[in-house]
Amino acid sequence: MSIPDGLDVTRPPIPDLIGVAMYSALRDYNQSFGGKHLQFAGLPLPIMEALQGVIDRDRELAVQIVRGALHSATGTAGPSLHEAARCVMLSFHLGGRTRLTEPEAEAFMADVMREY
Repeated sequence: MSIPDGLDVTRPPIPDLIGVAMYSALRDYNQSFGGKHLQFAGLPLPIMEALQGVIDRDRELAVQIVRGALHSATGTAGPSLHEAARCVMLSFHLGGRTRLTEPEAEAFMADVMREY
């Protein structure tokens, strides 16, 4: 599944939907696999493709989306922040899911984690 041509993934409500999908996947994975295994799981491809679309158009918005998803997912019954962040980081690399190189993905996640 790829983003249809002409779809602006930076216009509401799409960024919110990407964040909710990421949050939901992180919480679901935590419940299914347990937190210590979450860092070895990758997020679904459509989420990562949509996030890549936002990164391509508005990197700061993409940082905000991931930061919000991590914040929401790591509540009382959720994974630790470290486990959730590792899951997102791994998701950038599984099966060529994004066009970010490893150093670019690490820099992106460093921006996400800067406020923590």
